[in-house]
Amino acid sequence: MRNALLFLSLLFGVNMIFAQAAPVSNAIGSILPDSIFARLFPSSTLDDLGVSFPVFRTYCFTDKGGTYYLLLTENQVGAAQEINDSIRAFCFKTANNTYTLEWTLGDFILPKGNEFSEEFGIWFWTKYTKLEDMDDDGLADVVLAYGTNGINNLGDGRIKIMVYYQGKKLFIRHQNGELDFERNTQVDAGFYELPDSIQMATIQIMEEMTTNQHAIFPFGWQTAMKQHKTYFDER
Repeated sequence: MRNALLFLSLLFGVNMIFAQAAPVSNAIGSILPDSIFARLFPSSTLDDLGVSFPVFRTYCFTDKGGTYYLLLTENQVGAAQEINDSIRAFCFKTANNTYTLEWTLGDFILPKGNEFSEEFGIWFWTKYTKLEDMDDDGLADVVLAYGTNGINNLGDGRIKIMVYYQGKKLFIRHQNGELDFERNTQVDAGFYELPDSIQMATIQIMEEMTTNQHAIFPFGWQTAMKQHKTYFDER
């Protein structure tokens, strides 16, 4: 019982690390205060929009296409609802007091675990959220990061970074690992077709994850990405 409580406390601590109120670094977007969210999205509206998980963070941003709300939701399970088994993000465009779904993102812990570990929780890592017009085309570019916990917490969990650009979702998928051979990274080929400014901003996030000891990417990963490799590991 003592070990179980310790494990749950570790999970809660990790959740707090990545769900902190990180500022959006460009005036194109901001975190929506809870009081305003409650007025704009009452429970009846959320039901109509198909938002079934609790909303823990909402961003509002405006570009030349209009005004948008990005809702990050997590499905909490467990006796004290301290663990998330799945997540969903919804981006709605608002006009004339109506909401239109622009895109959505969903993921979950793997029921049989990843390649090296059982998985115990999944969170949006809002510390690394970006809502910026990175290529100066007048449209918001969105970067979201999230990850899972394994037996060794972040040490053997998975990480995903999604870039939303002009109607397309592109991913970088990484398997963390305590040992060299356990680590590998996959990059969607389309990522390398993005404007350089967006690629560099995403790589900067990966470097921040490394500095913050939230990720261990394979040795030489920066070189691999300069060579536009879509898969690299240390085997």
